Amino acid sequence: MRAGKGRQTGGAGTAAPDHALDSLSRREQTIACQIVQGKTSKMVARELGISPLTVRKHRENILRKLGIRDTMQLAILLRGGDGTP
Repeated sequence: MRAGKGRQTGGAGTAAPDHALDSLSRREQTIACQIVQGKTSKMVARELGISPLTVRKHRENILRKLGIRDTMQLAILLRGGDGTP
């Protein structure tokens, strides 16, 4: 499921750098892409048929694994930026 230098993340044709997603599970990748699209934990939970608390835990794990602090950094990373101003 590779497209050029990135892997399709399922959101508006954005491609994330391979290294950004390699450490995430398939479920974490799905949730990360939905978070970046601006969906709330409740919205993601409803779509995936899981608890909002489970989505929040996945979000925590995503941020920890990627070494970032917030959703904005996640969005920058998944869109191919390095997060520096």
